[in-house]
Amino acid sequence: MDSTNPPRDAPLPESRFAVVLVEPQFRDNVGHTARAMLNFGASELVLVRSPPVDDTTRQRAVHAQGVLNAARHFASLDEIRSEFEVIVGFAARYSTLDKAHLRQSEPLDAVAQRLDGMGGRVALVFGREDFGLSNEDVEKCDLLCTIPTSHAYRSMNLSHAVSVALYELTRPEHPKMPYVSMATPHEKRVLFATWTHLQTALGFKPHRVEQGDIMFQRLIGRAGLTSWDYHRVMGVLSRSLKTLKAWPPPGLIDPPGSDAPNEDEGEPRS
Repeated sequence: MDSTNPPRDAPLPESRFAVVLVEPQFRDNVGHTARAMLNFGASELVLVRSPPVDDTTRQRAVHAQGVLNAARHFASLDEIRSEFEVIVGFAARYSTLDKAHLRQSEPLDAVAQRLDGMGGRVALVFGREDFGLSNEDVEKCDLLCTIPTSHAYRSMNLSHAVSVALYELTRPEHPKMPYVSMATPHEKRVLFATWTHLQTALGFKPHRVEQGDIMFQRLIGRAGLTSWDYHRVMGVLSRSLKTLKAWPPPGLIDPPGSDAPNEDEGEPRS
């Protein structure tokens, strides 16, 4: 009978999805997560402010030792944002209030449909077992996703949540749409910096600018910004700032040949 386990020397599978665990509290869950990832063809594990991998972690990972061996450790989400076109934060807590844009979340199936039409790499971010992602980490996510569970008991075990998320995101029943060219992480950084500067130039108070930044990032995340969208929006923002005599935003220095807007008013290059 053929074994259902991968050979020891089997190469790790490639996937557009990476799993990011922020401050996992229990080494068991890190090991179980590595095993769940391999079940669904994912192998890129990123650990943020995590305890080191130990024997307990490896025991729980069983045949997914390669995932643990290749895991990368970072001190903050900021260090990995430039690597991914889309960052999806998972949370049991959410808000249905229109003004509570920080915690506005979408169900997993809806997020899966969004990602089907988006190109690029996707980071799936999961928080601590006791209270999930902090507001600071949520602010760094493009989309916020909630796995529908019973109202009587919303929170899931960390590795279980990863399993459910990867199952829904990778199942072949999803109709695969042709990928469009998405805005790069660099382009989104330029856009967000320009939006912040425009609000400041218009005289908004700092706390309103901060709220506006979060709202705009959420809006762009839900929209799935393409490169074409980026250039069109930047054309409007840059011309507005030039009219206000406030162009360019301070600190927005880009090397030659970058995708930053120039004298063509943000029109796409041919």
